[in-house]
Amino acid sequence: MALGLLATLALAGCGSTGDGGPSMGQTLTNLVFLNEANPPPAPPPTEARKDLYCPPVSVLPGTAAMSSYAGAEGDPMALRYQVSVGETARECVDLGAEVSIRVGVQGRVIAGPKGGGGASVDVPIRVVLVDRKDNPVYSNLTRVRATLPSGQTHQTFSHVEEGLTLPVPEGGLRGYRILVGFDSQGAQRRNMGRGS
Repeated sequence: MALGLLATLALAGCGSTGDGGPSMGQTLTNLVFLNEANPPPAPPPTEARKDLYCPPVSVLPGTAAMSSYAGAEGDPMALRYQVSVGETARECVDLGAEVSIRVGVQGRVIAGPKGGGGASVDVPIRVVLVDRKDNPVYSNLTRVRATLPSGQTHQTFSHVEEGLTLPVPEGGLRGYRILVGFDSQGAQRRNMGRGS
């Protein structure tokens, strides 16, 4: 799997839709930071550790979108669906000698001419943490099921990566990066029993 940056995405910010509901980015931020899509009002803030650096989230080049065709690959009229990364978010929690990192990825499935409502799409999301020398210190592949509702041509999906805990390296996490993207080749290897 090639490692590198396509684009650095900012932490998903607050926002609202025209009807006053939460935006796609706000919903993801709520899932990452509060474990709920629509949380109750937050309690008064407590003083956070000011020197805890949380690595940025970037998208691996060539993995921001994924397409499936019913026929000739690359033929727009044969497109069944396209999946794309939308928003990302992350949270780092100081555990003393260790740091826990949660990473959120939200995206969208859009049906093509050969797709349609009711289709279920298997979305393979790869989350990688690399150190200052671009060596992976964590890599995990998760398959997320996204279903297009009947009568609709697009649907959002989200994934929150849990359990990324590691000892705090000397000098902290400055220079580390979190990389996300779609890994269809890794998903195929896992299907064949070769692991991720």
